[in-house]
Amino acid sequence: MRLNLLSLSFFAVSILLFAACANYKNNYIPSERDWATKNVLPDSLKLTHTVYLLGDAGESPDGGIMPAIKFFNKELSKADENSSAIILGDNIYFSGLPKKNAGYLREEAEHDLAVQLDGLKSDNFKGKPVIIMGNHDWGQDDPIKGVERQDKFISKYMGIDSSIVYPKAGCGDPTAVELSDNVVVICVDSKWWIKDWDKLPDINDGCEVNSREAFMAYFEDAVTDYKGWNILVAMHHPPHTNGPHGGEYTFLSHFFPLRNVNKNLWIPLPIIGTVANSARASVGTDTDETHPRYKSLVNGMISIAERHDSLIFVSGHEHALEYFEIDNQKYIVSGSACKTSPTRAGNGALFTTAAMGHVVLKIYEDGSVWTEFFAASADGETGTLIYRAKVKGGLPAVEEENEDL
Repeated sequence: MRLNLLSLSFFAVSILLFAACANYKNNYIPSERDWATKNVLPDSLKLTHTVYLLGDAGESPDGGIMPAIKFFNKELSKADENSSAIILGDNIYFSGLPKKNAGYLREEAEHDLAVQLDGLKSDNFKGKPVIIMGNHDWGQDDPIKGVERQDKFISKYMGIDSSIVYPKAGCGDPTAVELSDNVVVICVDSKWWIKDWDKLPDINDGCEVNSREAFMAYFEDAVTDYKGWNILVAMHHPPHTNGPHGGEYTFLSHFFPLRNVNKNLWIPLPIIGTVANSARASVGTDTDETHPRYKSLVNGMISIAERHDSLIFVSGHEHALEYFEIDNQKYIVSGSACKTSPTRAGNGALFTTAAMGHVVLKIYEDGSVWTEFFAASADGETGTLIYRAKVKGGLPAVEEENEDL
């Protein structure tokens, strides 16, 4: 009898655990399941600017290109000059751009970066390209030299004199880049903040911002300066995610935790798996949102955002596509260009998916903003629209101006 009760209890807990776990499907909260019929683009308004978002694109097969990157580049080729493309970091796996004498590792890294840059070149894309760095881009033994080396390679490969990497490589200066007459992106190097500065004695040399306190002051100044605009905040690490970096795991990971290290290790360790997942969700590494430095960055930025405006945070890092609405802020994750992570809806997430693809923001003449999520086909030739939502209504200044006409 006791054994039967234990078995039933284990079965019940397993069912509850499975229902609450992350997965690799398209996940919608109940009110968004009919998104295709209720979230319809405003045909009566003129589209004035489009922003394309791609993250974690730093690994393609030798001599080839990942389908999501291929599809993204094809979409960029159709865009007009009223558009921007933001590459959201982790541009080269697993350790950024090595020195020229690194042989095959350098060749592989150059290829993985070049397939992204080909889409941004002026012969393919008429709009404005913007690139930020991610944690893997800081992965060289001398991480500051590594991100500076990547920045120089990008400019040389693109055939341009000025950098399109923001902020300045290796620095923490929040940098505002105007995309149109009412859209600005404030670019943040989140890894700069999260790094252990005690191990980097030369960090902040030659940078305008030389402390975390100064960073927050500069960020708040940038938000204030662009009051009345549509403000995007581009940072590699997302403030919110319902994937592993946010403490959400698959049902199987609780029973086969070693598959997180090697997909072929099907060794059942149910108790150990749950303990390991709980420990990571509670403490985390510096790549997880529970890590103290990660949390301090996010909490500080959101506190500033809440005091001023409704901002749109755009990030990569989690290998998924996600859309969150929490309080007055909106959060988009586009980090599945070449890898996938399980996710789930809820906790502010209206939609999540592990599909490889990208996200688009559409800004209309009244300043209203919509977002669309696309999953790439297996060959990268086409894509499927899998979610759409209205992010923000019109900007007050634009609406008043239109009323006066």
